[in-house]
Amino acid sequence: MRESHRGLDDSAIANGVIREWLEERDASKPFFLFVNYADAHLPYVPPPPNDRMFGAASERARRLAGRGDLLQAVLAGEERPTAEDFAGLAALYDGELRKVDGLLGDLLDELDRHGLRDDTLVIVTSDHGELLGEEGGVDHQLSLREELLHVPLLLRWPRMVKPGRVKEPVSLTGIKTWLDLVAVDLMPAWSPSPDRAPKVIDSEYFRPVDLVEFVRARGGDADAIDVRRAAAWRRVGTGALKLVVREGRDARLFRIGVNGREEPWSDAPTALVDEMRDALENQRALGRFRELPGDLAPAPAPDGKSLEDLRRLGYVGAAARPGLSIHALEHWAAGERALARKDATDAALELARAADLAPGEPDLLYTFARVLDGLSDPSTAAVLESYLRAIAGSPAAKSAAAEWARARLGALGGPSGR
Repeated sequence: MRESHRGLDDSAIANGVIREWLEERDASKPFFLFVNYADAHLPYVPPPPNDRMFGAASERARRLAGRGDLLQAVLAGEERPTAEDFAGLAALYDGELRKVDGLLGDLLDELDRHGLRDDTLVIVTSDHGELLGEEGGVDHQLSLREELLHVPLLLRWPRMVKPGRVKEPVSLTGIKTWLDLVAVDLMPAWSPSPDRAPKVIDSEYFRPVDLVEFVRARGGDADAIDVRRAAAWRRVGTGALKLVVREGRDARLFRIGVNGREEPWSDAPTALVDEMRDALENQRALGRFRELPGDLAPAPAPDGKSLEDLRRLGYVGAAARPGLSIHALEHWAAGERALARKDATDAALELARAADLAPGEPDLLYTFARVLDGLSDPSTAAVLESYLRAIAGSPAAKSAAAEWARARLGALGGPSGR
């Protein structure tokens, strides 16, 4: 295992390590290589000439771009970026992207130099975009705007795939289709066929537990960000529609133009909003039961340095409190792996540990209740009650999942779930 690096030249270091590995590897064996270029994260400190390639950034904008904790500073009111600041941040961010573009080109050239061009499937994508002043936002949290969701997905495999452009929207989970081409099947055999594709592409943003605690500790309006979000995206003609649901609060429909910009549709037909909300709930309900391969070994717990790297990049919260912590997620994933092995007893144990660490998490409680119900466990009713309390007053309360929970709770002799 190679040690990761973080600094101004981390991607260049990664390319150097890969270059050495390609020289040393056994050329008779296939390989899988995963490279995470993290330059396009705060802080934005592109090297010359990239730092001026897309416009001049003021000294103030450079100072803001150099803060890895810029989001926290904005939420705490310590920093209030202006339009000029955001323009500078965008220029520096684009400079980071240009750096990654060059390093990616160097990596592809290195594959070509080793004669791997025609026989290697290369996939280039991103897990998210970045907010650069949209609605006053920075970083990549607290939103499901198109600037965050619409990311590149490029594939190169000269021997197998002809050049072209796919017009239909593709979810990042669609990468699984390409893995099938190389006989790497990471999903169960019952995955939906193309003719049973979902009506919408869905995204979720879980409650930002650590940011909520951060704002609350500083006396700020934590309720403004203490919400879970979900979005449904559907292609319509040359554009698209997107429904964004803030659980327990509101649902807003947006029209997406051919340029990718979103505009609120304030007078959208109620029937259309309801239709997309139902499609979103159905899609999310399917996701709760998506099986994982039974032969995957549990992932080892990350060490202290790895956790700190994940926190700095925004993937793990800094606050050490229960919620969607990495420990809760580990037990949740272990429970789903047990379900895939059809070991419901072990699944119940793991999900119980996760529920203790993440009390009130609706999806977790729903899965937990289904497992306990299958085991005829007497604690099923209590977990069902917890699930229904967790979704009370939210759009999820009208879903098929909630209907099942109420009916099952009634059958068990419990309350009706009012």
